[in-house]
Amino acid sequence: FDEVSQITFVPAGEYYIEATDAGSGVLTAGEERVLNIRILDADGLVVPVSRNVTIYASGAATFTASTLTGVSGLGTNTVTGTTAVNGLASITVINYTAQAVMIVPDSTLSGSTSVPDRDVSALITWWPGTADHVVASAAADYSEIGGTVLINLQVVDMYNNNVPGARPISVTTTGAAIFTSTSLSSAAGINTAALSGTTDSLGAGYVYLYNETAQTNSVTPNSALAGSVAVPDRDIGTKVIFTSNMPTPTVTATATITATITRTSTLLITTTATPTATLTITQTTTQTTTPTVTGTNTQTVTET
Repeated sequence: FDEVSQITFVPAGEYYIEATDAGSGVLTAGEERVLNIRILDADGLVVPVSRNVTIYASGAATFTASTLTGVSGLGTNTVTGTTAVNGLASITVINYTAQAVMIVPDSTLSGSTSVPDRDVSALITWWPGTADHVVASAAADYSEIGGTVLINLQVVDMYNNNVPGARPISVTTTGAAIFTSTSLSSAAGINTAALSGTTDSLGAGYVYLYNETAQTNSVTPNSALAGSVAVPDRDIGTKVIFTSNMPTPTVTATATITATITRTSTLLITTTATPTATLTITQTTTQTTTPTVTGTNTQTVTET
């Protein structure tokens, strides 16, 4: 007779967590990306179980949404929650900074706690957005009158990430200050309070500000970019104070004292022998008087 055997396949035990990018390519600063979270066994198969997981994001990225049950930490770079009973979940991340970010999962599963860790992370990259406005930053807040201060200029996106590319910009200053030199190409306005020119291929440039009058000068960049002509203007300026009395620098000194104690014990025993002689004289005087009178009178008469 034929015999029939019934074989049942069951999922292997859970082992580690995997985070994968559900999209493709790089992002622009300010854009979101969804990632898939899966519980996998040693063979890379999804394990249909519900487990608590933790997801971290490096850099300036934060999590905005997730399908994790009981999720906590949205709006920060660390979230925790429980996967669905099928072992799956998703999480959404955003970043306003142009940088590469690692999305790192973790759990108490055996593969997560092993050495090396078998959890699989995802790498997501954000690039700068389109050029939006110009930022000016002074290399020093103060200067003696008759001195110069370096002012750096940079084209940035809406979130102040540096944007490469040569672009025409301008810069103005208040008071009696003037711009004496610049790295901008095709510059116009040297030795005046209004200067224009073109940045280098990195979208950067600089000018030198000079003043012989003691006063505060505002330096304001400008361009034809969207953020420069917006209302309110998104260009970021800076200030420099020219003075005949430079402020006294404030120095904060932190003293670190390391005490090294070396104990040396020396036991010195000195014995000094001083002979001591004690002379004891006991004088005893005994006086005994015994009067003794012995009288003998013998008279002899001889007649011749």
